[in-house]
Amino acid sequence: MSPEGGGAGGDPVEAWLLGELRAGRPVSFRALGGSMWPAARAGGRVTLEPAARPPRRGEVWVFVDPDAPEGARLSPLHRVVWVAGGRAWCKGDALARLDDPRPAAAALGRLCAVEGAGRLRAALAAPRGALGRFAGWALCVGQGGGRWALIGARLLLCVRKS
Repeated sequence: MSPEGGGAGGDPVEAWLLGELRAGRPVSFRALGGSMWPAARAGGRVTLEPAARPPRRGEVWVFVDPDAPEGARLSPLHRVVWVAGGRAWCKGDALARLDDPRPAAAALGRLCAVEGAGRLRAALAAPRGALGRFAGWALCVGQGGGRWALIGARLLLCVRKS
């Protein structure tokens, strides 16, 4: 899932997102793509807050790769499924395979709100306790090349009071 206007030729959007999040300001934009369906839908407005701590399993983050070419420095907005050894493995909810691992320190912004069909929904939260660890998350046995796929993931909502 990427911001509206992102992708090829989307450098101004990427520069704006990088600038705002690095300056400590939240950003809100219309997202493209269906990789995070049903949590976030194409055309829905998403709000990211700047990274104030490392990513946790179950949260939805965007990462930055400063070594990537301009226009491709931001990762898709995907859910963190595993964090270990200073790296984070992410996956779009509607996708079968994990993304390549990213340095956890490269986390740029965390999804804090999703608006779709005129309704504002709370941010997605990391699973907590035994129920979150066992009922919500199931890893299948590896798919070639050492990759793992997340199956049967449940959407957990966290309603936060401001």
